[in-house]
Amino acid sequence: MRQINFVYDSINDFLDSLDTIYHEVNRVSPSNALLHLYFSGISSQQAKTVLEAIDKHIPDVPRIGISEYPAYKDTKKSLLKCNLIIANNAQFYSYHVPCVRGMEKERAVSFVNDIKNIPYIKAIEICSANQDTDTSTFIETLGEKYPETAIFGSLSKPASIIDNTLINEDDSFHIGKDISSEGYTIVLYAGENLEVNLHYTQSWRPIGKKMALQLDEKPLLGSSAISKIDGISAVKIFYKYLGIPGDDTFLNNAWYLPLIITRNNINICFTPIGCNRDTIYYGGRIYKDDKIRFSYCTIEEILDASFEECKKIKELSPEVLMLIICGNRYAFMKDEEITELEYYKNCVSNFTYCHAYGEIAYKSNRGGLLNSALVSISMRESQKSSQIVSASFSIPQIRKFKYSTIPVSFIVSHFFHQMTCEIMHYQKHLEDEVNKITQENFHLTVSIVQTLAETIDAKDRYTKGHSNRVAVYSREIAKRYGYSEKKLDEVYMVGLLHDIGKIGIPDYVINKRSKLTDEEYAVIKKHPIIGAHILGSIKEKPDFLTGAKWHHERYDGTGYPDGLKGTNIPEIARIIAVADAYDAMTSNRSYRDALPQKYVRYEIASGKGRQFDPQFADIMLQMIDSDTAYSMRESQDKSSRYPDCMDFTPCSSEVSLRDADYFVEHFTQAHHSSHLSLLQLVDFGQYMPGGFLVYKAGGEEELLYVNTIVLEIFGCHDLAEFKALTGFTFPGMVHEKDIERVKLSIIEQVEKDDNNLDYVEYRIRRKDGEIRWVDDRGRLVSTVEYGDVFYVLLRDITEQHNSLELLTNIDHLTKVFNRRHLDRELQKTVCRLIQFGGSMSMIMVDIDSFKKFNDLYGHYAGDKCLTQVAQAMQQALRRKDDMLFRYGGEEFAVLLPGALLENAALVAENLRVAVRNLDIFHERGPHGIVTISIGVASFTGEEASNLPNPAAALVNMADKALYEAKNSGGDVVKIARENRSDE
Repeated sequence: MRQINFVYDSINDFLDSLDTIYHEVNRVSPSNALLHLYFSGISSQQAKTVLEAIDKHIPDVPRIGISEYPAYKDTKKSLLKCNLIIANNAQFYSYHVPCVRGMEKERAVSFVNDIKNIPYIKAIEICSANQDTDTSTFIETLGEKYPETAIFGSLSKPASIIDNTLINEDDSFHIGKDISSEGYTIVLYAGENLEVNLHYTQSWRPIGKKMALQLDEKPLLGSSAISKIDGISAVKIFYKYLGIPGDDTFLNNAWYLPLIITRNNINICFTPIGCNRDTIYYGGRIYKDDKIRFSYCTIEEILDASFEECKKIKELSPEVLMLIICGNRYAFMKDEEITELEYYKNCVSNFTYCHAYGEIAYKSNRGGLLNSALVSISMRESQKSSQIVSASFSIPQIRKFKYSTIPVSFIVSHFFHQMTCEIMHYQKHLEDEVNKITQENFHLTVSIVQTLAETIDAKDRYTKGHSNRVAVYSREIAKRYGYSEKKLDEVYMVGLLHDIGKIGIPDYVINKRSKLTDEEYAVIKKHPIIGAHILGSIKEKPDFLTGAKWHHERYDGTGYPDGLKGTNIPEIARIIAVADAYDAMTSNRSYRDALPQKYVRYEIASGKGRQFDPQFADIMLQMIDSDTAYSMRESQDKSSRYPDCMDFTPCSSEVSLRDADYFVEHFTQAHHSSHLSLLQLVDFGQYMPGGFLVYKAGGEEELLYVNTIVLEIFGCHDLAEFKALTGFTFPGMVHEKDIERVKLSIIEQVEKDDNNLDYVEYRIRRKDGEIRWVDDRGRLVSTVEYGDVFYVLLRDITEQHNSLELLTNIDHLTKVFNRRHLDRELQKTVCRLIQFGGSMSMIMVDIDSFKKFNDLYGHYAGDKCLTQVAQAMQQALRRKDDMLFRYGGEEFAVLLPGALLENAALVAENLRVAVRNLDIFHERGPHGIVTISIGVASFTGEEASNLPNPAAALVNMADKALYEAKNSGGDVVKIARENRSDE
């Protein structure tokens, strides 16, 4: 890719040079060329003359541009700037999208449909002359459809809206195949090997606190209109508190203190485009939930930020660079406009610089319509740099603009004077008002927290009220320990929220009555981590996270999730741990009733120093000893959780499977001492909401009865089909791989001399051949006709089984596969490779300087960074068989079955670029943003068969290449060139 720049002082000079442009374009296909046109001092009629001449010489070349280009403006003569971009392996497509206010989203959706068949769209550039449209909505809609595509461009500004600015053309339009004063002209940059890098340079810094907004729903101008800031009239803030008059100088002075909104770690800076007596209008999209701050910047800060951007440009060495610079920054700099551009001009000569009122910059759901910032976009077709041809041109004399401005020192002093007067006025009444509001806020907070706690408890009907009881017990323990009244209120709320992580645990695991499997227990143990992530964003209440995350730690260090020991466990978590264990023993659970008080006391006493902090366990024992009526437990006003099942009327659609399981229990309690008839059992089956069956115990275990739901589970239309499928025997129902395991399980349970069968999980094969997972639970009962029979509740648990398997294979934080799944898949892939031949590759990834990132920004920001990096890499993988795993900490691994080394290297490069394009700021990182180092390794089936442990060898090879990448400075891909047979 190369770029040729031309600048002309007149239309005639431009027309005379069209032959030169024609010869350059003639070397490639027209779709491989793009014209950027920037006009200053050119009317729309004159522009038509230029476009007609272009159509005559190079009719099929896409073009884009704007009518206002005031960066180099001399009022005595016009200026035409033409940037010709030539690409060998990239294509450009030009469109005009007519649009009026209110139709932005519909036009964006229609445009997406028009371009959906164009492959490898890497960037979308937009020019707009109609400031009245909501450009933010338009580009955000495009961003939803193309989340990994850079969207950028410039907005021109009609002079009727802003006077006395750098942008003061009387004839405003944008340039596509034709010229237009409404809608958008759009150019697509497409190509498999095209790379696009988008950078934000933001020198404005926030000042003051974050403030809430009140917006007008239908602004008369621009995309947004602010009527109030923090409950005060927005216009009044500028007039009264900042001393800025509401005359025709208002906008020039308001630019000194733009509003900043932070979205996805990017500061979006907004400056007004107009105002009236009640409202201030802004060009970019501001949302009602946004929190804004004022911002300020000095000329030196702008130049420093520009200098830093220059260093990035030198590192990129792009073939094409576009700088989109906001006019408001120039307004701020007044007579020194040329200074910022000189940095870039001295750094690299082959850039397209366009100057407009605002910029469009959108990448991976970040950004939007930006003001008062600079955006640079570099593009190249490959890593190889190509020769740049740049036409030389002179810079016309810069026009000196005059501003009616108020010194910043006056604005600041006026602000503090006004605020001091008001503070003195309110201070007399402040204390009473603060106390009143504090009490109101506390009661509101407790109410919200109690609602959350009830939501958690609702997941398990047998622990209703658990969170509230734990909160009450915890508060009492803390009170006896000596906590202040204020601290006691916080302990109470921590207790209410300690189990909030159970929101992320499947109901069927929480409510399971029998012993949990190892996998189910692993899922349950995730709830403290889930709770910590939910509550971690509440920075004002760090104890919320503490109680949720560490209330299952044990004093001897054998607890989870972190195995903390002794006083290393936060004090509030040690209090919650005692209260939580006490309530677990003194309340009804799905698998048992409340335990006797003597037993509970024994467990607390024996757990001192092992499970519980001795001090808090002793306080709990004091509370138990003083509770002589054993009232400190779940309400025991129900004599039985369920009445006799025969009192229920048939209503299977309204009864849960869990209730049906209790029907089985109570039915047998009522009848197990007497012989029943099969008819009685069949009649009982109508109460079953799930599959219900009866089979003869012993021998061939012949089926005696199945209901219609069992037929549905097996995909059979009638009993004849079911008999043909299963032979009407119980073993015939079970998948052949599970028959022996199920038989042994039933025998073991029967030998326990317990009529109750525990849950048994196994596979079945449906009539259509599909494999499904089911579980059953039943009892052994004597009947008159058939002697001992089993009657069983059968449930299809395929979705739960698959969900559980997925949960155990997924890293909770990043939502990619975990290390456990990697080990399993790596072994399977290697076995297939040795057996069938071919090749496989592995990529090891490490985030550069991630410990410094955690130390600098905190673990919450670190977790967010890990998640963003994982998602970016996941989206960069294109083959369905390629799998991304979190290897541990900040390391990731990618398994690529069937991939050759050169293909794996391309995938690795895509991962590197995807993470770099996130543009996550990292002050102590080697490149100023978050980057990754990558090692790649590969071998064939023949090579793998000669290694004693091929899976470990592949990991070691990739890991060594990764180590080499990190030692070379990071943000690079290194390839393991040799296989080591001695690994």
